[in-house]
Amino acid sequence: MAAAQTQSHAPYSLVDDLTRGTDEYPATELATELLRLAARDVSSFQRNSQIAYRTVSASRDIRNKINELIKDVETTNDWGTWDKYSAAIDPLEQILYKIINITYDESSQYLPHTTSVDECLTDVTKWKKNRKDLRDIFGSLFTDTELKVRAVSLASDAPADKDIASKHDDTSLLSAIYLHFSSIFEGNFTKETKAKKLLNTIKDSLGNVRTKLKTAAYNPEFFELGVASGMLVYGALGIATNKTVQKSWKQHLVSSEVWNSAKSLLEEIDAVIGTGNLTLSGVQTKYNAFEALLKKLPGLKLPENYNELPKQGGKVRRPYRERAYAFMAICRVLANKFNETADRTYDHLDPLENAIADTLVALKAAADAVVNLQSIDVTKIESDNVNDAFVAAKTKIEECFKKLNMESAWSTEYQKLTAAVEKDKKRVEEWNTYLGGKHERVETKTAAVTVTLTICTHTGGQTANGQGGSKACIHGGGSVLRTSTHNITSTDRLSALLWKERQDHPDQATQLDQNAVFEKAKDQPLATDSLISSVVENGKASLYLMLTA
Repeated sequence: MAAAQTQSHAPYSLVDDLTRGTDEYPATELATELLRLAARDVSSFQRNSQIAYRTVSASRDIRNKINELIKDVETTNDWGTWDKYSAAIDPLEQILYKIINITYDESSQYLPHTTSVDECLTDVTKWKKNRKDLRDIFGSLFTDTELKVRAVSLASDAPADKDIASKHDDTSLLSAIYLHFSSIFEGNFTKETKAKKLLNTIKDSLGNVRTKLKTAAYNPEFFELGVASGMLVYGALGIATNKTVQKSWKQHLVSSEVWNSAKSLLEEIDAVIGTGNLTLSGVQTKYNAFEALLKKLPGLKLPENYNELPKQGGKVRRPYRERAYAFMAICRVLANKFNETADRTYDHLDPLENAIADTLVALKAAADAVVNLQSIDVTKIESDNVNDAFVAAKTKIEECFKKLNMESAWSTEYQKLTAAVEKDKKRVEEWNTYLGGKHERVETKTAAVTVTLTICTHTGGQTANGQGGSKACIHGGGSVLRTSTHNITSTDRLSALLWKERQDHPDQATQLDQNAVFEKAKDQPLATDSLISSVVENGKASLYLMLTA
């Protein structure tokens, strides 16, 4: 029997497979290099791998099509073919740049980090984005307008196996999540406890979802929500069992409240899959509830005195108002930072509560200060008891900035406090200047009078002084729209009556603004700047207001 011949074959290389081509040309050299970068990235993918392979492979096929056109021109000298390939290179390069920006990031991603809830949630969001972007780019390789115009696109639509690859990537990641969840569970929960029983139920539910999604009809949005749910459940258990995580967080993430919410979420997904109609609303609601529960430690909410701050704003007058508002705004900055701090503890809460308490003391002192606006001494507003209260509050606020790791922001906020004091002083100094005689005003006597106003339409024309039409209801033409009676001060002007009519009848605003003329009687137009006192007799007047029809 003849000895078996040993055949020598080069080992398979995914990178070579995704970039192979028969001809190479300088014109497409950059596209080729970008392809190689993308291929090296996707060769290390632990998720989204099948759609990534197809994306790079499809890009390679377009590159090869362009190279075929280049080769064809070398023998045919055809300018039409040159037009096609020369205009297709740049669009392909643009797509490839988008690809490598995603593949570079995705090549280092896998399961969510289990060091903090914030990092876990960020990782889930990043997975969603990269997943969507890869699929969108894959589709664009088949539908990009420039490539289609140049006859180098691959087809009119993305191939049917896009969903097959996408489903494979989603279910594969969910299977990995299930295996890692099981490993953490088995390594950390050995004693028979209520927690172990509950987590074992969740492990089984996660396994059921994994199994059923493999045979379910593919719905991209529902599958995304299903995998994201698995990522959160895995992340929560990983954080709860991570020895480096703060004790308060570990206690929170092993609580029955958290895991009952996770159980409810997975059971909802399982039930919806069972119906065959993959609707999102119920699952999304429970996903949002679970996510919100993960973010906040029970009991560590904003201090109750925070809601007292906005109530004080209207009680503070000059010369303390700007400073009071600046302190309130800084407390708000601290409160927002507190809410954004995922791993917040009482080390964060207590300083915030103290800062707000001292600020409230300062606001009350400012509100209770006896201030006579007729004589404010600006030299004392930085040395009185109100100022002392603000200084005490500032000290507590600065301590809170340090506790919330916001030292770098303190100098900017402190400058706002200083600027607020100066703004208060400037405003008071301006007021004192007016009190000292600038823009002195003479007190005038006024009386209430009654003006009956008949509003009419007219057909235009000009009066002798050019004020407007006379052919109106008082002349037998036009029509009366309404009659209004106004109780008005005699020192106002007719323009005030026009303004009042405009407020009462906004639908006629344009006519009242542009085409309104007062008349006392036939051919007696009145200027709108006329004083009311000039047209009344014995406290009464009857006028006409003519509007263009």
